[in-house]
Amino acid sequence: MKEDSLYTKFPEWYDCLYGQVDIQETSSSLEFIQWFLKYKDLEPKNPGQIILDMGSGTGRTLIPLTQQGYAVEGMEPFEGMIKIAHKKAKQVNTRITVTQGSYQSLSGSDKYQLIFGINGSMAYLLSSDEFSLAFRNIFRALRPGGIFLVDLMNFYGLIKSYKPPEPQNIEIDGKKALYVLSFKIDLNRTTWTHHARIILSGDEKDDKKKTLLYEDIHELSMINLRELQFYAKLAGLNFIENFQSYEDRPYDRKSGIRIIAVFQKPI
Repeated sequence: MKEDSLYTKFPEWYDCLYGQVDIQETSSSLEFIQWFLKYKDLEPKNPGQIILDMGSGTGRTLIPLTQQGYAVEGMEPFEGMIKIAHKKAKQVNTRITVTQGSYQSLSGSDKYQLIFGINGSMAYLLSSDEFSLAFRNIFRALRPGGIFLVDLMNFYGLIKSYKPPEPQNIEIDGKKALYVLSFKIDLNRTTWTHHARIILSGDEKDDKKKTLLYEDIHELSMINLRELQFYAKLAGLNFIENFQSYEDRPYDRKSGIRIIAVFQKPI
């Protein structure tokens, strides 16, 4: 992930922006994690079942789970995002634990009962070496029998029904703006480049009066389930199951726009 991004330059906009354009997805991902914890018999107020939220961001999942009594920690690469997470937690009288780090820096042995990376945090890994290291670190950090849940977009599924996204009306710092997304697909490098722009509306009849407030570009790995299984097996993790969406359950068909895969460290 490049350093000059929304996460580093304007972390205070993150919730403002994604709370407007991805509110349904945020709610659905939290509900899925809450269901998954019960599905795997992970209980609140059990200090022996420590959970790690990888790429915890501004605490959109970390804070609610902490409030529910789970022994959950966060790990986030960007200091600005961590500061906002602590600020949000303080506003609701909640104390959270967040470490600055990433899949590459994850350390420790036999600590976590569950590690989860939702909303595509693992897609920022772009090389086989990065994926191999990440899965080795995850294997080491999990307790015997511990679980790793990874959530990524199924980019190949998206390509089949791809339509250019429409600009969305949003509000930033009390000003009306447009959130404009475009994507570039490189099948040779198997990457999906996400190009986001925030444009102050200005005079709707005069493009010259519109102001580009922010521009962000992220290159994401178009990794598929088979590749995830390969890296997991190489690290010693067993594949357990996968889900097609946040609404999916084990008995549903697997043909959705997400790859939510579950791996387990042998006992």
